[in-house]
Amino acid sequence: ITKAMEEYGSTYKAAEVLGVNQSTVARRVARIRAEQ
Repeated sequence: ITKAMEEYGSTYKAAEVLGVNQSTVARRVARIRAEQ
């Protein structure tokens, strides 16, 4: 997810490429950022 976000810059594009829902990507990104 982090690599997809770095490459595509938006949760929508990252989700499309990864084949998951945008909300899933947004939730995971929020969790990753909270842990840092």
